[in-house]
Amino acid sequence: MTEITNTENQEKWNTEASASLYDLHKWGGKYFSINKLGNVDIKPNDKQSKSLDLSKLVKELETRNLKPPILLRFEDILEDRIRELHKAFNDAIKTYQYEGEYKGVFPIKCNQQKHVVEEILSAGREWNFGLEVGSKSELLIALSLLDNCKALLICNGYKDKNYIETAILSKKLGRQTVIVIEQMHEVEKIIEASKKLNSLPIIGVRAKLTSKSNGRWKDSIGESSKFGLSIPEILET
Repeated sequence: MTEITNTENQEKWNTEASASLYDLHKWGGKYFSINKLGNVDIKPNDKQSKSLDLSKLVKELETRNLKPPILLRFEDILEDRIRELHKAFNDAIKTYQYEGEYKGVFPIKCNQQKHVVEEILSAGREWNFGLEVGSKSELLIALSLLDNCKALLICNGYKDKNYIETAILSKKLGRQTVIVIEQMHEVEKIIEASKKLNSLPIIGVRAKLTSKSNGRWKDSIGESSKFGLSIPEILET
């Protein structure tokens, strides 16, 4: 067996090998790269002419008595991703002459940290970007942060009486709150709450599609899905 020295390993190794080892091109997109020193660079948006060496940044933070592990968040990336998302939809709308509009929502369950949600809403305000919630507690978070009356507030998840009533009342505050019916038993609860509060809610319906798919969630969609209404249930609703 031939023994390879560290020097030989270094000669064969390069930045492309590092990028390939860590699958940088799959998750890093246009934001992350490897520089000539072998360190990870970040360029949060196209407006920034220079990239930032993350290794140098961490070393600088260590001089301020901040020790790893350190969570770094680049808000410019959030803004840039939202801009690209809406550009993709707007381009498709023009191409296919779609007569409606796209209004995106951010699921709060993905990240409940206040400054993250605030940054997303601020970056998406131009397109009336809204929020999606799955519980009463998340709904209260959304009501405290979402002040754009044109943005959607989507209510999914298990819905008890308090959750439904809070969602209906939020419409009186000028919110575009949509209660999405996911199970048949929710229909009567919504009707009762609407009569009690004398307010008509905005209703959405989650359809249970019979089409098949692949991937991680293939066994929880279609006929076997816990959520969503079949065509007869939608008609009954």
